[in-house]
Amino acid sequence: MSSDPSGRSPLEYLFVGVIDFICFLEAADSLNAKRYASATYWGIAGLVVFLIGYFWPKIKQRWLPSKRSGTRDGEKPSSLPEPESGAGDTAKAIVKAGPPITLKQLFEIDWPNLPAFYNECDLGSQVFESGSVRVAWRVNGDFIARSKFLAILVDSKTKAGDAFKACEAIADQYGHFIDSANSEVDIEGQAPDDTAPTHLKDMVFSKRIFIYYEEFSLAQKGLLETIYQSKELSVQFRDAAYSWAHKDDKPRTTPLVPNTTILPDAKLIPGLRIKITKLSPGVDGKKTKVGAANVAEPNVTFDDAKISIQKVVEDGGRFRLFVPNEMAKFMFALYIEVRNQAVDGKFLASAGEVKAQLSFKLTQGTYDIAPGAWLDEPYSSVRLDVGDTRRLILALGENWIHDWRMVTNKRAGPADAVMLDYSREFPMLADGTLEASIIGSGRVLRKLKARVQWSHNDHLTLVPIEESKP
Repeated sequence: MSSDPSGRSPLEYLFVGVIDFICFLEAADSLNAKRYASATYWGIAGLVVFLIGYFWPKIKQRWLPSKRSGTRDGEKPSSLPEPESGAGDTAKAIVKAGPPITLKQLFEIDWPNLPAFYNECDLGSQVFESGSVRVAWRVNGDFIARSKFLAILVDSKTKAGDAFKACEAIADQYGHFIDSANSEVDIEGQAPDDTAPTHLKDMVFSKRIFIYYEEFSLAQKGLLETIYQSKELSVQFRDAAYSWAHKDDKPRTTPLVPNTTILPDAKLIPGLRIKITKLSPGVDGKKTKVGAANVAEPNVTFDDAKISIQKVVEDGGRFRLFVPNEMAKFMFALYIEVRNQAVDGKFLASAGEVKAQLSFKLTQGTYDIAPGAWLDEPYSSVRLDVGDTRRLILALGENWIHDWRMVTNKRAGPADAVMLDYSREFPMLADGTLEASIIGSGRVLRKLKARVQWSHNDHLTLVPIEESKP
């Protein structure tokens, strides 16, 4: 039987029509008998069958296997349909185009109107799970705006945790990438109207940093934005979504190699004269380690392991020092200073936001206190840049001899309510040890061990035993 122009055979018409008729007949019968649920089901079934019949040619074309191209014995081979005009050209273009452009290829071709210096290096540090992180970087110069900015490509094989730590370190050490470019090459440009050339090394750094990496979560991006903003930097992320948006861009015919100067497209900035002077031979094509760009670490210490005692006052969700002769109710605080101390001739990094974790291991039991409370700080975390000192409260006494408390502060930020809590009491005649840990970037930066003793008719005492770097 021949099909109609829409692709349906008479048997298909008959089959669908009979099933449709039965469904609607049952629906009418159920409605007449006031079986409304049954009538609804049959009505829906009839509608579904109708829609299947209506769209049957498209369904058959999409889901059912096509006829074999082979021929049976005695049959003439059918001629293949000719492609529509332009279809063959499109197919050839798709094959010729190859795979979509990668983030690394986009990194190499972005900003075609700007000259740049391109290099690669390994950031090495014990904080990395893999031991080091490979990055490509380029310093881009804008001769019109007379400013420059930095772009960083984190190797796609890098785990997100290591990539995060690397970008956190770059926020502290971006200047070394700028200095490295200045020591490797001198790029000067002069527009037709300029009376003197402008050098890349003399351009103002715009404090913009572009980071190319695909695996960051939204939370990690948010944390990095906060870190960069605290250092007055502007960070922009380019990830898989960026690659997809530029999937039709054409990559360079030859990938960039380390220690390369990128020239702008002459058609985009007509008349601009560029002169390049190599200042250092570099190490083309090899892995390079820019000495100062290796990830520095913070120098977090407890102040000579000296524990002090002072009168303090609870004020506005924080503890502050008591002012002599004021009428406010005071308490006694045992505290220790935590520093990120600078060292002459050594490059150090910020510890970023840190928290404290206290563990009292007493004969009466173990008491874990986290996060700890800081003197003159309203939140559970404090920033510890190079040269900073913060004071960590280890214990509070409402009475010099009879009432000592453990204290915690769980307030994470200004959106939270005040969460100072010093309701947990030390057991009478407490005896044992305290382990105070400073936590930053997901790891313990420094640990202090102290002796805990509360003798009869005396105040609680904490005596440092040792401090260590895990």
